[in-house]
Amino acid sequence: MTEMEDLVATLEEFIGTTIFLFFAFAVTRIANLNNANTTPQTAQESTSIVNTANLMFIALPYGFSLVVNVWLSFWISGGL
Repeated sequence: MTEMEDLVATLEEFIGTTIFLFFAFAVTRIANLNNANTTPQTAQESTSIVNTANLMFIALPYGFSLVVNVWLSFWISGGL
């Protein structure tokens, strides 16, 4: 690879990772805003409540964002 191809691959990986983290963390923040309204009344409730719908709402954008990032960057850097 030439130096220019290395620079393009590096910039693409940086931009792709930034976009991946932005969308994933933004969705996590949105999901946690919905949980802020439901505060547990006791210490037992704070450790026993698991909202699986909320976990799926967080996990799916992480996976989808990663798939889109790899799909957009595989032809430049091999989707590393």
